[in-house]
Amino acid sequence: GIKKIEWTIDDEGFYENPLLSSIGRKKIKELLNKHKIKLNSVTADCLMQAPFWKMSGKKKVHYEKKFIDLTLSSAEMGLSVIVVPLVDKSSLEKASQEKALYKFIKSKEDLFLKNQIHIAFESDYNPKKLLRFVKKFNNQCVGINYDIGNSASLGYDPKEEISTYGELISNVHVKDRLLGGKTVPLGTGNADFKSVFNGLKNTNYKGNLILQTSRDPSGNHAELLKHFKVKLEKWIK
Repeated sequence: GIKKIEWTIDDEGFYENPLLSSIGRKKIKELLNKHKIKLNSVTADCLMQAPFWKMSGKKKVHYEKKFIDLTLSSAEMGLSVIVVPLVDKSSLEKASQEKALYKFIKSKEDLFLKNQIHIAFESDYNPKKLLRFVKKFNNQCVGINYDIGNSASLGYDPKEEISTYGELISNVHVKDRLLGGKTVPLGTGNADFKSVFNGLKNTNYKGNLILQTSRDPSGNHAELLKHFKVKLEKWIK
């Protein structure tokens, strides 16, 4: 019953990922058509593992090129959203890191616009700080990925978050986490889903709702996702 998925790409085996080759993209399209599933977003976990805004010299140039290759491959695939994580290892810890990322993304805005790619930052910044950062860019090609679980873990108030930058949210990860802790099954953590979905409704959000949930310890992930999907639909209604 899943109608849409979000691709994820790691740094390890980056160029072996089917998204990065014409043959791989053809196979992905065949499978999407066969199973009647849509794909319009990708989470660049590769950037969380190797954040180029914390690098210098040839290494920085190398990883910037990898991101451009991901952008062009995503455009070839018809994807419209690239989630750029700014959490954990890729968190912006210094002003110099924010400046380096800003300079790079700003210089590529024309490329994103030309290829109809939207960059969605997933950040651990507080609401006002995140709004200040994202407002520096062209909102036609840069916005926010709202991760419900991560915000709950950080102790942020979803009412404040969505009222602050709700109109800039272009992708949503549905997840539940404990305050200051790990990912847990939906409804068992600190996420305030009622406030989140009321807020999204008030901003007339029409984008993705991606289940980035806890996994089934027994390995029966499909059935667990089906269960979470039903629960999510009830909350939305």
